[in-house]
Amino acid sequence: MAAQKSASLDAPLEMNKPSTIESMPILPDLAEPVTNLQMDYLFYKKSLLTKTVFKSKAVASLLVAAFAGLFYRKFGPYFTPYNFRNGTTEGLHNIYHSPFFIQDAFYLVSSTFMIFSATLVAAWLHTNFLKYEAEEVPKHMEQYFGLDLEDYAKSSVKSKLRRVPADVKQKVKFMEKHSFVIQYRETPIAFIVQQKKSDSSFNITGLAVRRVYIKSKILADLLDWAKKELSPKESTSITVYSFETFDIDILKESGFKLLKKEPLDSFVLGSLFGITRDTYIYEWSS
Repeated sequence: MAAQKSASLDAPLEMNKPSTIESMPILPDLAEPVTNLQMDYLFYKKSLLTKTVFKSKAVASLLVAAFAGLFYRKFGPYFTPYNFRNGTTEGLHNIYHSPFFIQDAFYLVSSTFMIFSATLVAAWLHTNFLKYEAEEVPKHMEQYFGLDLEDYAKSSVKSKLRRVPADVKQKVKFMEKHSFVIQYRETPIAFIVQQKKSDSSFNITGLAVRRVYIKSKILADLLDWAKKELSPKESTSITVYSFETFDIDILKESGFKLLKKEPLDSFVLGSLFGITRDTYIYEWSS
């Protein structure tokens, strides 16, 4: 089995390695780190979707309305003409020294916290489909990478391809044509896989960027590679979620155009929040 490059996404990059940026196809020694990258990228999407739902206008309005309702229920009776008969300052002083003020304030704070927490948990639960998708990556290697990376990792490519068994050579050549990895300090930080969909079209099936490098717009470099692999009259497409606005902006800047939008099979996410799966396409031009 090929010795695997660093596959940890929690540990920082090794500073004793040369600070060089390299590109290459997915080789056997990159099988594990690339798989981990793909899984983590899907977990990142789950986190992003949870934040999108929680920060949406609908949820914000719900939280404000709930707080206002609780506040009115517990503190409405305090705001009477009698309490404020001697002015605002005296009225607030009377409210603060009410025998039930501390109890009602505690109720308001605790109830608001519970509603806030319940809303966050609900948002987290409704985005779990991305968690399951991430955990299923090892079971669907060919869907993402075009071949079984677990089996591919058992190969060892230490010399020129002419000394490599025919089946391994075929897999390496497949990866040379369909995959692109960017390494920094000898650690994979981003990759893309583009597979044949039909005679004249490709589909980007695997894609991931290490979280700390997402904002560096390294996605644009991955898309540039995908476009350069096209021949005249060929096209490539990629499916993203409508909440991935950062990636969508890069897709548009790279010449991709929206082809279709499909609502999620979820009443809450698809109907209430309008989250869609969007397919963008790039068509070769001279």
